[in-house]
Amino acid sequence: MGLHKPCSRFLGVEHRSRPIRGRVFTLGRKTLRVSANDAAAILRSERREVQSPGVEEGRQGTGQFDDSAFLAMLGVHRVDSIEISDYEDATIVHDLGDATPSSLEGQFDFSYDGRTLDNVFGPVTGVRNVSRPLRHGGRVVRIEHASNDTNSAYPQSSPSWFSGYCTVNRLADV
Repeated sequence: MGLHKPCSRFLGVEHRSRPIRGRVFTLGRKTLRVSANDAAAILRSERREVQSPGVEEGRQGTGQFDDSAFLAMLGVHRVDSIEISDYEDATIVHDLGDATPSSLEGQFDFSYDGRTLDNVFGPVTGVRNVSRPLRHGGRVVRIEHASNDTNSAYPQSSPSWFSGYCTVNRLADV
């Protein structure tokens, strides 16, 4: 999965609004579609101080700049990732369609979900299972495909479904 330039910029804006701190998890591993230098420029354009990620291009051996290195530029020291398999070096192997293990509940302060619901057959279960690992007051930044098109090969929820879900569950900053 990727973290594209507009999403990188959005995370910079979110961090400026309310700094991303504490324990962080992503849904799957995210490879950035920008270089380390471009990521630093994006963050500087959002008037963010950029910290060194500690490695030039993220996960060693991949040759790609990843989510951990990007978030390290914001001062996040550890990023866990939840994925259905360990194919992309996920730190937590878990299927979002299954109940969240109690050992994960309330452990994280921030989550980035860059388009996973189209891979989960029960979107309500998926949304709930992404929220359960968060501490009270934690937040999720979710980038999803939303469409009213019923001819898609993948499940897609409409924009009004997302808005309705957030309203019914009293989620803030939708």
